[in-house]
Amino acid sequence: MTLYEMTTAANALYEMLCNNEIDAQTITDTLEAMGAEEKLESYCKVIRQLEADAEALKAEKTRIADKQKTVENSVARMKLAVSEFLKAKGVQKEEAGIFKVALSTSKAVEITDPTAIPEEYIKPAKVEVDKSAIRKVLMSGKEVPGAELKINEGVQIK
Repeated sequence: MTLYEMTTAANALYEMLCNNEIDAQTITDTLEAMGAEEKLESYCKVIRQLEADAEALKAEKTRIADKQKTVENSVARMKLAVSEFLKAKGVQKEEAGIFKVALSTSKAVEITDPTAIPEEYIKPAKVEVDKSAIRKVLMSGKEVPGAELKINEGVQIK
């Protein structure tokens, strides 16, 4: 019997108890017979393992991102060396076996004084709501228009 099935059965037993169709001791005995405690323990073990797996994957993601950055930096250094070689040789293009290498240029905007930029070129800043300040006000019993405290439920496994 899965935990879902057990929850359904427990709800049915609870309804019987509420309707005085069954006594509390019978419910306890029935739940124990279903192995609810062992099933719940098994679920908790699986949850802990999945949490550990998620942490390991997060660490691996960080390690791989660091490795990616190292490789990208190596590519940038090597391209700089190729660029300096072509400049020192005084050429724009060079053939190297199956490759054709060429110097290229591009243009990018550099802002020297942001305060001097005309309004038409300014993007409006994203407005952020200070949830922390609103939470403090709501917790003190006062109201904040457009906001309310939401009760979230979860499971803690210790």
